[in-house]
Formats: sequence, structure tokens, C-alpha cells
Amino acid sequence: MDDSFVEYIREELLELGEVRSKKMFSSVGLYLGNIFFGIVHNGTLYIKTTSSKTAEKYITAGMKAFVPSDTQVLKNYLEIPPEMLENRDEFLRYAEEACEV
Repeated sequence: MDDSFVEYIREELLELGEVRSKKMFSSVGLYLGNIFFGIVHNGTLYIKTTSSKTAEKYITAGMKAFVPSDTQVLKNYLEIPPEMLENRDEFLRYAEEACEV
């Protein structure tokens, strides 16, 4: 697992507060306080969404749900568009929304 990507995410989100990471099986969970808001898996960041509020913009951008195994799909966790990682302000907004879900 590439820990440098997780560290990059944590540094980019410092304005939100202390973002912790915790290894979970073959992924890393991201937490702001006690709020579990993201998953890093195979170099991809998945953010917590709600179908009624935030998921639409991810789906419209062609982002996929997190699939940890052949038998499991976490529809509430969608890929973040890669270009968002390059725009700190927008990335912060996406992460804030994920924490509010």
C-alpha cells in the first residue's frame, strides 16, 4: 500500500482538523474525529456520499462505487474525481460534505 498517497490526502485536508488514517484489510479508512468519511484502496480515494444529497455529482462525473470484493459493493462510497485532488479548495468542500453525511 502506498502510504505517501494517504499522507498527501491528510496534508491537503489539514484545514478540516486532524485527519487520521487506519488500516483496514487491504484499504485505509480516513477519519475526522470519530467521523469515518473516506477509504483509500489501490491508490483511489472513495468519499462517503448520500444518494439524495451528494452522490449525484460523483455519478454524473462517471465515478464508481467502492467494491472491496466480488460480493460486496459500498454504494455510499464513491471515487472522488482525480482532478479534485489537484484543487485544494474543491477537495476541502468534497471532504466537508462527506463529513456532514
